[in-house]
Amino acid sequence: MREFLKGIGKHSVVYGLGDMLSKTVGFFLIPLYTRYLETWEYGTLEVMFVTLNIAAIFALQGMASALIRAYLFDHTDSEATQRQVLSTGFFYLAGSCAFIYGGLIFWAPAISRLLLRSTEWAGLLRWVFLTGFLTTVSYVSFAYLRARVKSAAFVSIKLFSAVLNISLNIYLVVVVGLGLAGIIYSNFIAALAVFIIGLVVLRHQLVLRIDIEKLRGMLSYGLPLVPTGLALWILAVSDRYFLQFFSTQGEVGLYSLGDKFAHIFSVMLVHPFTLVWSAFYFPLARQPHARETLGRFLNYFVAVAGFVGIGVAAGSNILIRLAAPPEYWRARGVVAPLVASGALFAVILVLDAGIGITKKTKYLPPIVMSAAAVNMGLNGLLIPRWGMMGAACATLGSNMVYCTIAYVVNQRLYPVPHDWGRLVRAGGTFILLLATTYLIDTGSMGRDVALAAGLVAAYPILLFISGFFTEDERRAAVQSAVAAAGSLTRLAAPIRALWG
Repeated sequence: MREFLKGIGKHSVVYGLGDMLSKTVGFFLIPLYTRYLETWEYGTLEVMFVTLNIAAIFALQGMASALIRAYLFDHTDSEATQRQVLSTGFFYLAGSCAFIYGGLIFWAPAISRLLLRSTEWAGLLRWVFLTGFLTTVSYVSFAYLRARVKSAAFVSIKLFSAVLNISLNIYLVVVVGLGLAGIIYSNFIAALAVFIIGLVVLRHQLVLRIDIEKLRGMLSYGLPLVPTGLALWILAVSDRYFLQFFSTQGEVGLYSLGDKFAHIFSVMLVHPFTLVWSAFYFPLARQPHARETLGRFLNYFVAVAGFVGIGVAAGSNILIRLAAPPEYWRARGVVAPLVASGALFAVILVLDAGIGITKKTKYLPPIVMSAAAVNMGLNGLLIPRWGMMGAACATLGSNMVYCTIAYVVNQRLYPVPHDWGRLVRAGGTFILLLATTYLIDTGSMGRDVALAAGLVAAYPILLFISGFFTEDERRAAVQSAVAAAGSLTRLAAPIRALWG
């Protein structure tokens, strides 16, 4: 269990740091866009990118997840078989994407007229769809790196892409003055570079062969993820439309700001964990005590999610006041329920290991669609009354339903023993301290920072007092603390000697 936790923790940290650095690099594009693009150009760009995101869900066909499962679980008998898996996925995806994106390129004038009310954007749309082809096929090389747990290589390529993209944006938009076209060309060149790097990564793994039987197995796993992806997309964006219809643009802006700060939880925990999780639970599933290990892992994962969640909620309360003028401060109110919603989604990722192991992804679309339907219903019920707080509560409520259904389905498919006493202690402590973050408004920034730090520090202390940790875990924690104190003492000795 210790090695399992150490492996997930190590690579999640690497993925997380890379994700945060990539997003930090991307953050610098915001002033570039707002200064050198008119508002209507920025809107046009968003429509193009949203269109590409939807197209990518269909074009990918769940193949990234299917490849990892086939590589790590279904076909582990030899490296030659695993190379056949990668080759089948790569050449099938390249061919199907050429067909899908080729059709979109052909119909670009009609798509431009439908979405942008003019055919003048057809040329740039074609470049967007070419970028989509390169990006989608590159998922195979990234899936290979994830399956082999090469987190450093994965992150290095992502960072290279982000730095290249921003450099090209600065040159083509600011220096050359291409405006909107410069952004699209930058994305294409960066995607082409990553595609070429991906080919280098896979150069010893590809053989000119498509195994129909293996392809059939991967598609049976991956295709149900297409409607799942669409339902998750609806789950993520529908509240904006309800807010715009039932409330005001200002309320939409406040909610979006609060959501951006709550999203820090996903950047720190959910995104990196998603990248590493399948590479660990598929090999684990072949071990005799896999179910017990998964059950114990959820205990620790909920505790970590609670600690990160309290930190994000408490810190955001202060950061919003530092980063935004007073008229934006109401956005703090939605952070706590949105962080709780993110924590539930993180738990769902762990629970869904049962669906992944049993290859029953056909259950995912109805599960997620049910949650999306509940979300839309709650949005319609709560937003007219409570505005953005209604939207945040609707998101939390729908994720509670989502988590409940996911638990029931996964337990029927792949029963895992859970220690409900420990889960309730960790979850209850998280809810208590999360609610307390609303008290971080004393009128003094110093007191607020101290209160926020106190809440974060209180979480592990309360877990310790509540009996969440076993006797062995407490003993190990004390030994680690003593060892850390000894290391600090040894480090401090030379400094004391220097000062006499």
